[in-house]
Formats: sequence, structure tokens, C-alpha cells
Amino acid sequence: MTSRPSLRRSAALALALVGCEAAGPKGHVDADMRLEPGPPGHALSAMSDATGPANHILSARSEAPGFSGRPDLSVRPGPGDPVLLARAQTPGGPLAVAGPVSDAEAWSELAERFDGSINAWDLADAADAVAAMPVGSARDVKAGVLAFHRATYPEAESLLAGAVASGQLPPAGALREEAQHYLDLARGAQRALGAATKLTSPDGQVELVFANAKDELIAPYLFAAMAAAREAFAADLGIEPDHPVRFEILDDAVKLALVSPLTRENVYTTGTVGITKYRRIVMVSPRVMLYGYGWIDTAVHEYVHYLVTLKTRNRAPVWLQEGLAKLLETRWRSPEPLPLEPPARKLLAKALAADDLVTFAEMYPSLAMLPSQERAALAYAQVQTMLGVLREERGGAGIDELLRRVAAGEDAEAALASAWGDSFERFDAHWRDVMKKRTAGKPGGALRKLQFLAPDQQAAAEAGEDLSLLGDVFSHLGGGAARQHARLGVLLTLRGHLGAAARQYEKARAADPRVRDDPKLARRLGELYLQLGKAARAVPLLRRAGEDDPEQPNLAAAEGRALRLVGDLAGARLALARAVRVNPFIPALHCDLAQVAPARPRCDRVVRGPADLVDPPAPLRRNSPFGRSTAGPGGRRVAPPPARSEPAGRPRRRSRCVAIAVTRERRREEPCTGNLGVRAIARAARRPPRGRPRGCVTRRDGLATAAAGSAACRRRCAYSRGPTSSSRPTARRRRWTGRG
Repeated sequence: MTSRPSLRRSAALALALVGCEAAGPKGHVDADMRLEPGPPGHALSAMSDATGPANHILSARSEAPGFSGRPDLSVRPGPGDPVLLARAQTPGGPLAVAGPVSDAEAWSELAERFDGSINAWDLADAADAVAAMPVGSARDVKAGVLAFHRATYPEAESLLAGAVASGQLPPAGALREEAQHYLDLARGAQRALGAATKLTSPDGQVELVFANAKDELIAPYLFAAMAAAREAFAADLGIEPDHPVRFEILDDAVKLALVSPLTRENVYTTGTVGITKYRRIVMVSPRVMLYGYGWIDTAVHEYVHYLVTLKTRNRAPVWLQEGLAKLLETRWRSPEPLPLEPPARKLLAKALAADDLVTFAEMYPSLAMLPSQERAALAYAQVQTMLGVLREERGGAGIDELLRRVAAGEDAEAALASAWGDSFERFDAHWRDVMKKRTAGKPGGALRKLQFLAPDQQAAAEAGEDLSLLGDVFSHLGGGAARQHARLGVLLTLRGHLGAAARQYEKARAADPRVRDDPKLARRLGELYLQLGKAARAVPLLRRAGEDDPEQPNLAAAEGRALRLVGDLAGARLALARAVRVNPFIPALHCDLAQVAPARPRCDRVVRGPADLVDPPAPLRRNSPFGRSTAGPGGRRVAPPPARSEPAGRPRRRSRCVAIAVTRERRREEPCTGNLGVRAIARAARRPPRGRPRGCVTRRDGLATAAAGSAACRRRCAYSRGPTSSSRPTARRRRWTGRG
């Protein structure tokens, strides 16, 4: 925690920043009077975490009205602006500060109050401090910083650019550095977001700002997860924001360097995909990652940082922030924290055995600045298990006691020791013993590193091509007949000869008993059987592959479809949910979600996304007034009721429900009649249309899919595959079958 200077030192510092002296030679500032840089924010890296110490203050007040307009730079500094008046002294002459010394002390007190409030995200108190400041460029700097935290970037740029260009700021010092820093961030944020679109959750608690409208597809899933997380953390942590939480979703990982102090090298070295800073959460869309990433857990992880920042008055250090965020990031979908994943468990076991742990000092100022994804993953495993041990042995009361002591200003290590009931050294030794026993002899796995899509891979990924088929994917099998048959199966798959490829994979499994249960080979063969319409044979193979790699989204989507086709709807929902958590942009994923949704739509229900679309239990008559069912008892079709005539001039009654269609261009609301109504959507999901569905595209491997977010995603897509041509994959003959 950064200690605040006294009022006398603050006054001296205010004069020193502009080249004046309080006691000592001109322009000199004592070492103990230097302003320390503000704490960095939280950065989430490869293992879906955020980093950075926190120094924020909890506020129950609403924000004051924002500042608008460009400041009047023609106003001359008056006696109430001691910082600017101090610059008017003759260079080289004796110090002559216009105005009483109390004016300088008053400015310093207001500046200190503003800095503490803005660092704590208490924007209402920061606005009060700015309103009490004398007019001038120094005040414009603070007003610009406030506007940036309010996410009014054009206003922030106007205020800060005017202050820098006015010539009234000191040529060097903390005030000019602050102005230039936030000016660069305001301009970077506008470049990163561009012509952004904004969506607000139904309860008004979450704001999503998208740099690319394609990413609006994730909105309903994120709204639902945040509603569950907000309810859970209100009970667990005892804190709930009194303002909407702002998310900014970027369409390029490099843009994180435009809106934060991170560099491009930091982002790519540790796989950073999200940060929590300046009272907002900034994330990278899973659409621009090679295999996606755990974006919902990432969002909840960052939300934990947000809450801990408020709860502890921004006094929690990096390791405490990261430990709680990693421990609680799955709270929205699981009542208890999940155990360490095998790769992280393996890293922790090796580090404990070699005594090569990441120290708390190395974690500062951000885990995103560690030298590799492995070191970042190890750091997350350390702090997660430390706080996990505290929670297991002292319960939720131990976590609450720890946060309460940190909020009161106590050192975090001492607070942890007090919450546990002994010294920190004894706790550390106890934690090491516990984790050595839990990780010893347990199987591990390779760390899944986040990979960013190259520009030439973007179009292929959006078309639904499986990029994991490229390269020698079976090199781990070594030499011999098994690898040869498996490699031949890949080549046949890429050329569309699915049946021949499946036979080669079966030969590979038979050639070597050690290869028979290989998860990669099981996945390829299971996906081929699924495409060939043999879902029953695909299920056990895909399940075996899913046990080895549960976070592979394409594999989870294939497993969900196979389970749906064999009638296991509950298992299909779980598998499809795994796929959505990692990459919701798989084209055919939402078609399957529409088929396994558990309930029938009601006319008073709002449809906000594909997850709300359902499969009605009985056939619906295509032209019934409000989608009324024509099925009688036991599913037997009965004659529809006679049409009721409407009096002349009387408008037709419309349903009260609204179907919300989120498209790439805009967010559209339609009444519940016509082709976009809830009933019409349900009919399309139940009964295939005549002819080939619009919007369906065909992958090179012969799998028919539908573009995510399009109307075809609400229909069943299936094609019969005949002889194919490797030279002209688009010339294959296909027939609409209407099968799911």
C-alpha cells in the first residue's frame, strides 16, 4: 500500500512540481516526497487470470454529472491557482509565490483527495474535488482523468489535449506525465473501439461495448453468467456494485496495449486476454483466438477483481487479487471451487519439489509481465491453492476476515496469518506440505497455451474449418504402421473421402494396441462417424477424447451433437455448454443448442439469443394465428379450429411478447408475429423448410453448418453426401433431408 504524504509535504510537492522550492535548492524534491506511480490494474493471462495490486475505495454514492465541453483556456490564473502562479516567477530569481501559502496547501489537499478517490474508483468524490479546484490547466488535467474513468473518451481527450497544449503545465513533473499518460490512453481507447456498439443487460447491471458487431453473439451468454455471478458474490463477498459494470470487448489482442500500460510483448508472451483497470473490464473476443479461450470464466474472474477492489478499498496486493479471482472464477457455474487442472497441478508439483516457486515480489506489478505462460500458470496455481487452503480450513469467514483486515490497512500477509490463526511462515509451511501430498504422483498434462489467430486464418476459422487438422497431428505416435494409417486418414479427410478416412483410422487403431485409446485418434474417428451419420459409434470415441481435453471447443461441440442424435439431451447440454464457454463462434453450435433447450417458448417470454430457442414437443400448424398447436392427446393430430373472422376496420390482435434478434448490423426488436416471432422461430426449429435453407454453408470436409447468428441456425441442417471430388469440393451433390 502506498503511504500518503503529509499535508506539509503535499504543499511542498505541489510547488516542487513546477520548479519551486520549499526547503532546499530550487527544483529539488526530497526522496521521501516523491509521488509513487499509481498501482497498475489487473491483467488476465494464459490461465484466465487478472493481475495487479489494487488501491480502490468503495463508494455507495452515484456518479456526479460528467464534465462536457472544452475548457476556457483564456482564463488567467488567479490567486486561487497557486501551482500556475508559482510558474510565473522570474527564472533564476528568488522564489516569489503569488497568493498565500494556504492556497498551495488547499490545492495539494484537493489534488490528494482527487488522486485517492480516482484510484479507488470513487468518481462521485473525485468530481466533488474537481469542482472545488480553481480554474486552470491543472484542474483540466484532473477533469480529463475523471472523464476517462467515466469512459467519455472524446471529452477526456479534449480536456487533456487542451491542458497539454496550453503551455501552462510545468515542462516536467508528475502533473504533465499524468496528463500525457491519460491523453495517450484516451486516444488509444478510441482507436481500439472505433465505431463501437453497446448492449445493456435486461437488469441494467452490465454494459457491453463491442469493437466489432460480430461479437454481439456472446451478449446473452455473458449477461446470464454475470447475473449468476452477481448473486453468488453478493452472498459470498458481501459486496455488489451500485453502478453498471462496463465490459469492452476488443477484436484484436494487440489493442490491449492501446488501452492499458501493457506492451505488445506482454500480451503475446503471457497470453493476456483481459484486464481490469480504470473502472472497466477489457477483454479480447474469443473469435480472434485460434481455439478460443475460457472467456466466460475470464469475465467472472475479472469481475472478482472488480469486487475485491471495491471491498478492500483497493488495498489488496497482486497475489491476493489473483488468488481470489482464480479461486472464484467458476463460482457462477459451481457452488464450490474446482480443483487444479492437470497441467497446473504438474507445474506446481515440480516447483515445490525444486523449490522454484514464483515469489510475491516477482508477481508485482502484474502477472502479465512474467517471462512466460508457464511462470504465469505456476503463479496462479500457487495463489489459488493458498487461498483455497484457507477457505477449506477456516471457511468463508476466513476469507471475509482476510479482506476486512486488508481493507482496514493491515499488511496482506499479516492479515492472512491472522485469518488462519498463526504466523504467515507457519501457514506457508503448512500449505507446502498439503500441496506436496495432493500433487504427488498425480497425472499431469501439457499446458494449453493461448494462440492468437493469424490474419490468414481468420476467414478459414469463421467458415468453420478445423485448423487443428493442419500439420502432422499424429507425430506423437512415433513411427510404424499406426502413424502411417493415421496420417493417410488425415489426407483423405481433407479431400472429403470420409468413409475411406474412417477405415484408415480403424486400421491405425488395430495396428498397435497402445494406439487404440489414443485421444487424438479417437477424436478424429469420432468426428468422422458423426459426419457419416453413425452417432452411436461416435459417442464413446468423443467421450474418450473429451476426458483428455475437456476445454477443446470443437470436440465438445461434436460430442454434444452426437449425444443429441442418440437421445441423451442432458449430456448434450453439458457438452454444448463446454463449447460455448470456450468458443461460441462455432457455426453449427447454436443449431444444436436450439434442439436441446429444455422448455417450450411462451408468448410472455423474451428471446434474447439462440439459447432461448426451444424445440416444441408437438408439431405446430404453419399458418395458425399465434402458432397454436394442432396436436391432440398423445400427440395425435386433430383438425385445426375454424378461423375467426375479424370485424372490418378492427386491427388484428398481436402477441405481447417480443423476439430480439441480434444481428451484425443492429439489435432488432420485432412483435411476436411474422417470420421473426417466437412461434415462427420455434416452427422453423421443429419443421425444416422446403428446399435448401438459406444461410447454410458447406465446409471442405463435407459437414453442413449454418453461419452463427443467422436464421438458418434455427433450423435443422443435414445433407446426404455422395461421391466427392478432391479437385472441386464445392461441386458435390447434396440433397436436403430434413433430418436433425
